[in-house]
Amino acid sequence: MKPDPIILSTSDEAAKLVTLTGWVSRQGTFYGNDEHIARYAGCTHRPCETEGCGKPTEKMYIYCEDCRHKRDLAKYEAMPAAAWDGTQMIFSDSHDEYFSDLESFLEHCESNEVEPADCRPILCEPTYARQVDPDHWADDMAEDGELPAELEAALDALNKVISDGEFVLSWLPGKTRLALSPQSDGGSEHG
Repeated sequence: MKPDPIILSTSDEAAKLVTLTGWVSRQGTFYGNDEHIARYAGCTHRPCETEGCGKPTEKMYIYCEDCRHKRDLAKYEAMPAAAWDGTQMIFSDSHDEYFSDLESFLEHCESNEVEPADCRPILCEPTYARQVDPDHWADDMAEDGELPAELEAALDALNKVISDGEFVLSWLPGKTRLALSPQSDGGSEHG
């Protein structure tokens, strides 16, 4: 096989000057033919994508604040409504706050001079404790290894306690909004 020729850095064969055409963001990053990415990288705002709107919105959003609010409200109003069951947490979708009961939710609304409906209250669903799978330690054990008998017995006992009870660990917003009045939601009056 013929050896590679020696080419010095001063030789015309080592490099040549070329002219490139492409899109460069405002920060100076070259994006080649990708105008969309170059414009996105260089912008701070972009037009709202709601048909007929076009208001400037921060580039991380595709809809302006007004259109996001309208979409959030429409999504909320499309949820089925139900009365508070006396145990569920209540989540204020518009204020990003949780309330342990209806009374504390209504007190929050009163003290902040906001209508309860404007808080977009959602009934929460519980997150229950789940049983522990013995494979939890699989990565820590020797290949083809088994849990020690005492640990396996303790794990079986723990899993039995978990399966026999409903241990609520946390609450997450559900898919049902809080019915605030019989006129608007078909729910029952709270109080």
